[in-house]
This record gives sequence, C-alpha cells and structure tokens, in this order.
Amino acid sequence: MTHFGVMDVFEVLIGRENVQEPKPHAEPILKALEQMNVGLEEVWMIGDTRLDIASAQNAGVKSIAVLSGYDTKEELLSLTEFIVDNALDAIRFISKQV
Repeated sequence: MTHFGVMDVFEVLIGRENVQEPKPHAEPILKALEQMNVGLEEVWMIGDTRLDIASAQNAGVKSIAVLSGYDTKEELLSLTEFIVDNALDAIRFISKQV
C-alpha cells in the first residue's frame, strides 16, 4: 500500500502476517476494529470473496459483496443478500443504511 502511495487513506492494514487465524476467521476484522477503537455495530465489511463475507459473519459485522470477478454472484448470494457491482456502489449503499 505504501509502494502505491495509498496507505495514507487507510487507518489500519491487517494482512495475513498480522494474524494467527486468517479469513474466514473473525480475527482479521476484530483486530482491525480493536486498533480503530470501533464497535461491531458501526462497521460494514465490503468484500469481493466468500472468505471476506464469511469473515464478516464470523466477526458479527454487516457485509456487502462486490462483484469483482473473484467469486460469482451465485456464490456470494449463498452468504449475503447485499451484492453490488463495484466498491463505489457499496459505499453508496452503506451510506443509505446509516
């Protein structure tokens, strides 16, 4: 993220090397929330894979799937009813929910 010059727009970055249990376990999300000092009820997970959405469910946070080519709409529908075409649409959807 630093290499691409975008790390300054993120509050925290949790990668595989930062956790004992990777997605779909809840640990990556819970660790990020702890570092951000944010409660579960304040969070939406935007994900483009079943692992992302399952991790959100395991952490107890709301989720929305983005169709980016990693998993099909049908595969994502098995875990969430909220699916959009891209991240901007996800942000627009979430902003209407709060």
